[in-house]
Amino acid sequence: MYDLQLPEGSWRDWDVTSCSDGELRLAAGTDLSRDHGLELVFQEAVYVACPSLFHTPVFRQPTAFEYELVRQSVGREVPVLVAFDIADAERGKLPCLIGAERVEVRQGTVFRYHRTDLKPGERLADWLRAA
Repeated sequence: MYDLQLPEGSWRDWDVTSCSDGELRLAAGTDLSRDHGLELVFQEAVYVACPSLFHTPVFRQPTAFEYELVRQSVGREVPVLVAFDIADAERGKLPCLIGAERVEVRQGTVFRYHRTDLKPGERLADWLRAA
């Protein structure tokens, strides 16, 4: 069983910033138009059931049903299974799951616009550095 521990902070707004080569990266902050301060980087993500943009997730332990759902879908148990619920205006509470081999929690300011005066612990979003 994996227990996700998030650092203290205001992680209200979330989005998927990248999903390629088995890596899924979620970013969180209070105003994603400018920057984000938290990233969850899932390596070898094998099961993803969440929207690309969501707000105020409530992280929890996966249920036995969710473990079995992912095991049957993937064909094996995965070391990391993260579950959370989000509020959906049309459907009420929407459960979300991400299964992966590993997850890394990264904290630090990631700017979503070009700037040159970066301080220690700050960086530009990957899509800006690639441009």
